[in-house]
Formats: sequence, C-alpha cells, structure tokens
Amino acid sequence: MVGVVVCFVFTPAVWQSNVARCAMKTADSQTALGSKARNPKDLALDKKQRRWENALVVSLILAVLAGLAGLTVGVLQYLGFLPNVALYGYLEAALLITTFSAGFFAAHCLDRSKEATRAIRLENCRRRGLRVAEDDRVNASRDSEI
Repeated sequence: MVGVVVCFVFTPAVWQSNVARCAMKTADSQTALGSKARNPKDLALDKKQRRWENALVVSLILAVLAGLAGLTVGVLQYLGFLPNVALYGYLEAALLITTFSAGFFAAHCLDRSKEATRAIRLENCRRRGLRVAEDDRVNASRDSEI
C-alpha cells in the first residue's frame, strides 16, 4: 500500500502538476500584492540599505576576528608560548585599535542602515498619501522628553 502511494506521489506527471500548481500560486500572489515595476527612488534606497548592511556585517566580522587575534596573542605571550618581543606588543596594539575602529564603524553602519530603512518607510507613506512630519527627529526628541 505504501509503495503504491509513494509511486503515485513521485510519478513525473504528478510532480509536474504540483510544480505547475505552485508556480500558479506564486504568480497569483505576486499579482495580488501588486508587483509593479519599482520606482527608481525605491531601488536607490534599497541599494543604499543593502550597502550599509553589508558594510555592517564585514566590519563586525573584522572587529571580532581582530579582537580574538589580539586576545590570543596577548594570552600566548603572557603564558610564555611566545617570546617577549616588542613586535608582539605592537601587534596587540594594532589589533586593539583595529577592533575598536571596526566596532565604531559597525555602529555607524547600523545607524545609516536604520536611516535608510526609515527613508524607505517614509517614501512608502508619501506615495500612499499619508501625512508625514517633515522632521521626525524633532518629534521623536520631543516625545522622549515627555
């Protein structure tokens, strides 16, 4: 009985009909959601957001790797596995500076990514005819003081 069901489910005709049905559902859902040609301003904002998010990921990875490398060099030197040479001290200092610089750049990228997300949201609101305050930062700071 199980062999018959498996044979029926995995026959090429059934497989093709299932694929076609899934493709039709996908096409219907895309037309229902209104997949029109995107506005060039939307594309530019999306590109800007992706660029900042990619820079965020790269800078976070660099910060973590530099921090771990500096910590490893320091621990190995402290435990006596590495000789007490000035080069390792300079390497530790350089890795420490790289760690904090990359961390600050990651924070900057996160802020810029959030600004790009906010710009996308504001543009969508404007396009739909919703009223948007010109300077949301002033409104946000006023709300935080209350």
